Amino acid sequence: GETSIDVSSLQTFTGSSATDYAKRILALVAAGEEPHTYTGTDLVAGLKALASGGQIGDATLLNDDAWGIIALRAAGVAASDSVVTGAKSFLLSHQGADGGWGYDVFSGSDTNDTAAVLMALSEVGFTSGSAEVVNAVAFLTSQQQPDGGWPYVVPCAWPGCTDSDSASTAWVLSAFTKLGLTPSGSPADFINSLQTSEGSFKWQASDLAGSVGMTSYALVALAGKYYPVKRLVISGAVGGGGYKV
Repeated sequence: GETSIDVSSLQTFTGSSATDYAKRILALVAAGEEPHTYTGTDLVAGLKALASGGQIGDATLLNDDAWGIIALRAAGVAASDSVVTGAKSFLLSHQGADGGWGYDVFSGSDTNDTAAVLMALSEVGFTSGSAEVVNAVAFLTSQQQPDGGWPYVVPCAWPGCTDSDSASTAWVLSAFTKLGLTPSGSPADFINSLQTSEGSFKWQASDLAGSVGMTSYALVALAGKYYPVKRLVISGAVGGGGYKV
């Protein structure tokens, strides 16, 4: 709900990956700026230009297709657009046998990317009753921990990835909210348990301090929001002042 935010630092854009474009588009739209013009270049066209072979960005990655769909839809691109439908088909073709999605085409499912894909699929007509969504939700439900939170994934080899954390919990909670689903337990209480006295949120309970990133994820989820948090409204022809945020 904040409206007096200085986002002038976002005018300079030097990104090159699909997720670079997607993050900047989502940030600008959320802050009330126009991603087609704010940086002096059309970020939406730039993101679409990275699509090839029926997918967005790196052909081995899945996360850039999920966030690419979310960003393009936030910027007013139709669900029927060929870039969006191509990315949708690419994601569906790589859904794991357990119902989830991983970071790339080689990785097993994890909660973070599964939540992102669910939010992307919601942008292209999938609902809580869609078979693909039902299977993904079952995977996420199986990953929820007794403390009400979600870890990156269980089992997992790197330190900390099997313990509940604010980022995973926030993204899954946002995905559930977008789909109109109520998770079991109290994920919001788990996220709140990680807030520090200064107001920031920690990644995990054992961390000594919070971070900007974890705080931003937590705020979206606790506010009952999801991605995109705001949309560009098309009120006229492109190029004729027809976009407003």
